[in-house]
Amino acid sequence: MKKYLKYSLLALLLFKTNETSRGFDLANCFFIEYASNRYIKLPSVKNYIVYNEKGEKLNAYIFFNYQTIDGKNTSELFIYFDIKPSFFVLVIALPPKLIGIPELYKTMKIDSLGNLNINRKSLMFTPINIGIEKMIDKYFISEKYIYFDTFGNLKKVGNKVYIKKVN
Repeated sequence: MKKYLKYSLLALLLFKTNETSRGFDLANCFFIEYASNRYIKLPSVKNYIVYNEKGEKLNAYIFFNYQTIDGKNTSELFIYFDIKPSFFVLVIALPPKLIGIPELYKTMKIDSLGNLNINRKSLMFTPINIGIEKMIDKYFISEKYIYFDTFGNLKKVGNKVYIKKVN
């Protein structure tokens, strides 16, 4: 109830609501909650394989996104690693050759159609192969082949992750 109360107060401030015997219109509260948490769907791609340094195929799903960064078109791969009991997501931006951790990645979900539902804020990410937040020392990124050293919980899948485009 606290969650809806917060949104109802926001609704009272932002919208002229229809006063009812309960004091506010819940329909506006649900609209604000939906609008503030806008999700987009990223399609899965099947033309990549993900494996470790031993050649073992990893339990990972790849999703594709087109993005414009500084006026330049780029393509991004969202790599969803299913590491039981949780998951981990990385973004690989191909033309600028960046690897990053997306904002709010814990809120991402794969739907029944195989799409990745992400919050719009998740399109922003913190690069981890350059700069202050550098966690990856060795990496290579091209259109057809990617590899990088693992870190943190990704060490559970191996010391290196390889991503290869098959078509």
